[in-house]
Amino acid sequence: MSVKSNFIKLPALKSIQVENYHLFSKNWRYDVHSGMNLFVGTNGLGKTTTTALIIYGMVGPDSEIPMDYFENRGGEPISNSRPMIKLIFNVGEHEFEIHRIITEDTITFLRIDDYIYLMEEFDNLEEVYEGLLKQYTGIESISDLTFLLQKFLIRQEEGNYLIWDDKGGDQSKLIRILINEAGFQAEYERLAKEVRDLDTKVRGKTDVKAQFKKKIDELLELRNQELVKRKDYDQRNLIENSLNKLKIENEKNIELRDKNLENIQYLTDQIRDIDGKIEVISANYEQFTDEIRQLESKLFKHIYSDESVLTSIHKLKHYGICIYCNKHPKTGKVEEIIRKLEIKNECPVCESALDLIHPDLDNTDILTQLEKSQIKLKEANEEIKPLQLRKSILTKELNEIWVVQKKIEREVNLTAIQIYDQNIQLSKLNKNPEEQITEYDTQIQGLELQVAKYDREIEPEKEKWEIAKEKLNAKNEELNSVINSFEDKLNTIFVKYASKYFINDCCLTTIERRPKESKISVKSYVPKFEDKVRYEMKNCSTSQRIFMEYIFRLSLLELYKHESDNTPFIIMETTEGAFDISSTVQLASAFNEFNDINLPFILITNFSKPDFLIQLSYGIEKSKTRLLNYLDFGNLSPNQKKSMPEFKRVLRSLKLV
Repeated sequence: MSVKSNFIKLPALKSIQVENYHLFSKNWRYDVHSGMNLFVGTNGLGKTTTTALIIYGMVGPDSEIPMDYFENRGGEPISNSRPMIKLIFNVGEHEFEIHRIITEDTITFLRIDDYIYLMEEFDNLEEVYEGLLKQYTGIESISDLTFLLQKFLIRQEEGNYLIWDDKGGDQSKLIRILINEAGFQAEYERLAKEVRDLDTKVRGKTDVKAQFKKKIDELLELRNQELVKRKDYDQRNLIENSLNKLKIENEKNIELRDKNLENIQYLTDQIRDIDGKIEVISANYEQFTDEIRQLESKLFKHIYSDESVLTSIHKLKHYGICIYCNKHPKTGKVEEIIRKLEIKNECPVCESALDLIHPDLDNTDILTQLEKSQIKLKEANEEIKPLQLRKSILTKELNEIWVVQKKIEREVNLTAIQIYDQNIQLSKLNKNPEEQITEYDTQIQGLELQVAKYDREIEPEKEKWEIAKEKLNAKNEELNSVINSFEDKLNTIFVKYASKYFINDCCLTTIERRPKESKISVKSYVPKFEDKVRYEMKNCSTSQRIFMEYIFRLSLLELYKHESDNTPFIIMETTEGAFDISSTVQLASAFNEFNDINLPFILITNFSKPDFLIQLSYGIEKSKTRLLNYLDFGNLSPNQKKSMPEFKRVLRSLKLV
């Protein structure tokens, strides 16, 4: 570390002015005092937007704050007016004044000390401003100033945590810019970029080389498969002979299958023909049966007076069924009963004479017809029996042929699969494997040349990468030596605040961590208390990490001011809601003590904790001129307007004059 003049010069905010911006009910201006300045307002009145406006006013498009962020805040835009942010700030001994249109990303007015630049006179006013800003601050790029504003000098309510963010990456970059000599950060970033670029190049070529080697391995595997095929190629004749045998066997089976199908068709036709004849005879049989039933009915209606007798005769004679028990008596018994009924006219049970309706009636014609019909019925029955026997024989023969047919079908299908497999095997052997092996050898040789080419290209790039990494490591060691050299001084300041307002044994210690995008580990500060190093945010409660983040920033800024003799500004939007009452008072006391280093310090808060505001009122020396009240120019909601008496009561309790 060299003389104080080699340090960068951070800006010190002197004045903020906002005009024609629809978020606010009227234009407002605040002149920043050295020491604490208190900005107070309720939610939604523009406190956080004010911090964004300051960042945007200083660095413009490099802030990466989208235009619609400002356009979408608050109510409707004011017609025929251009919303403007006007800032006055010092950089060392030089005073800057800049007017920037909020929604157009345009500088309309620029003053550096006594020299004025107007938009109408300069087409490149943004470039003029950035050039002079870099020259007077000693910062190498506007993006570095943006980083300082967003990550360090201005902390919004839900802001970042320098102690833990990106595993020390943000903190390392901050310290490189903040505490080191001007130019250190640019050289460090140049080396880091060179290492990243060379690493990307080496990795890219190594990946391509790996792809070539992978392809070589795949081709070697295919070549080995061809070597196996070469052995199979010599057995081609054996496969062809086996295939021919299978084809012959298959043709025989197909021929036998077709012949069986013809037999099946013939037998099926025979059975169908017999079924037709049986159907005709059965129809005749039914006809003869109906004729006999009608004749018997006619005959016995004239003979017997009892219908039950008629029914019993019919069931016994034609169906062999007893009317009483529905069983089949023996044939001799049936004939005996019929004889008693028809010839003797006796009851088959008691052998008494049956009553006749017309005992002298002549039924000769009916009996003759009945006899003829019975003869026809018997002939039909005799004719159908051999047909049924023939059908049974043919059906059995058909079933046997079907069993054989299914077996033949299975053999035909199995043989077809074997023929298919052997045809595939032969198709693979159609091409001489030697030709394919030679083709693979040619491809492998070409790929090996590519691998050798990439090896030759990677080696010098790798050497450059190692050299660049050594330089970066050397630069990092310089940074580490700076961190080590300032550790005691920074700790003295940090412990001053922590021991009074936080925990007695809380201090800073250094550890090495590797940020997400970094190729090397960096040294950074982390807190330690109660004999435990707090490596991550989760190792602390919400109030603990917020408190330590505040005092870490304040300590770094106080160290920078002491070492550089430059006076920057800092803005903190508090999160006092995360603290209990006693801790809130301690937090306010810590802010009040920081006020003693006498630099522009803006504290943004709300009305949620009156005790916190009362304690802070001592930091602004009970002065109304050090208070910016957003209730004076904010667009209040109906609920906020209802709460105005309470807000005014809190303000009166501060006893400002």
